[in-house]
Amino acid sequence: MTNSHDEAPPITSVAELMAVGAAMADRAVTRYREHAAAIAAAGNAEAAGVLQRLAAERRVCGAELAGQAAAFGWQPAGIAAAPSAVPDEMIDEDPYTVTVYRVLSIAMHDEARAFAFYAYVAAHAADRE
Repeated sequence: MTNSHDEAPPITSVAELMAVGAAMADRAVTRYREHAAAIAAAGNAEAAGVLQRLAAERRVCGAELAGQAAAFGWQPAGIAAAPSAVPDEMIDEDPYTVTVYRVLSIAMHDEARAFAFYAYVAAHAADRE
């Protein structure tokens, strides 16, 4: 079984890492907003509201990464986050009946995958000693 991390291009600079992190945050914002709109249209305001708050949080995260890069004078190239090999768990959820608990559970899985990505990058980074 092929690990999606094995297919990712190597990150060779902090600017690239920040660009990839910002792209991952942007993709999460888009996903959360799209699902929030569908769930809101189904009349499930509570779950939609949680997704909107999650999208706002991810947007702030992406902006912070861009701000930190700018503070150090790095110009992160327009690197797009690679399409995820992991299926979007929200696609299978019924917008009428999805619960806040389920939305938060999916968000936690997303965070765990992001942590795994950064751990992978750290483990494969060149040692500068």
